[in-house]
Amino acid sequence: MGTLRLQAVTMGTLRLRAVTMGTLRLRVVTMGTLRLRAVTMGTLRLRAVTMGTLRLQAVTMGTLRLQAVTMGTLRLQAVTLGTLRLRVVTMGTLRLQAVTLGTLRLRVVTLGTLRLQAVTMGTLRLRAVTLGTLRLQAVTMGTLRLQAVTMGTLRLQAVTMGTLRLQAVTLGTFTLAGGDSGYITLAGGDSGYITLAGGDSGYITLAGGDSGYITLAGGDSGYITLAGGDSGYITLAGGDSGYITLAGGDYGYITLAGGDSGYITLAGGDYGYITLAGGDYGYITLAGGDSGYITLAGGDSGYIYACRR
Repeated sequence: MGTLRLQAVTMGTLRLRAVTMGTLRLRVVTMGTLRLRAVTMGTLRLRAVTMGTLRLQAVTMGTLRLQAVTMGTLRLQAVTLGTLRLRVVTMGTLRLQAVTLGTLRLRVVTLGTLRLQAVTMGTLRLRAVTLGTLRLQAVTMGTLRLQAVTMGTLRLQAVTMGTLRLQAVTLGTFTLAGGDSGYITLAGGDSGYITLAGGDSGYITLAGGDSGYITLAGGDSGYITLAGGDSGYITLAGGDSGYITLAGGDYGYITLAGGDSGYITLAGGDYGYITLAGGDYGYITLAGGDSGYITLAGGDSGYIYACRR
């Protein structure tokens, strides 16, 4: 089939099975269920559509575009897809399972849950999106970008990721459990809680805004850099924490409990309290500003350098 066009249609169920199609276009359509199974398709376009469920199973597709669509559930299972674009969409659940996807773009979307399981993806971009939960499980991803997003929970489990970028994001909980997370960058906005449990967390950079709490438990946490803004509390419990650099702003409390904490560098600003309890702490360097209090309790405290302006 070259092109299938449905315009101003009321339909209960549309099922396509073992079909080769150039383009499927739905415009101003009210539909209960759209099911595509073992279909080869160039483009699927949905515009101003009210739909209960859209299911794609074992489908090869160039582009899936949803614009001004109200949808209960979008399920993609064992699908090869070049680009998935959602724009001005109201959706209950978006589920991607065992999907190969070049780019997933969400813009001005209201979404209850976005679940990615065993997905290979080049880029996931969320812009001006209201999202209850974003779950990534066993996902290989090049870049995850969140811009002007309101989100309840972001969960990453056993994820391989090149870059995670958060800009002007309101986030309740951010959890990384296992796997290599590459780089994490938080720029602006309130990031709530960040928890890294196990695995190699690479680099964490907080630039501007209130970053709330950062907790590193076990594993090698690489580098942590805080530049500007109020960083709240930083707690390192166990494992090798690598380097911590605080540059500018008020940093609240830093607590190191057990393990080897590597190097801590404080440059400029007011630093509040630093407490070291147990273990070998390596080097602490204070350069400029008011360094507040430093308390060393137990273990070998290594060296402390204080360089005033």
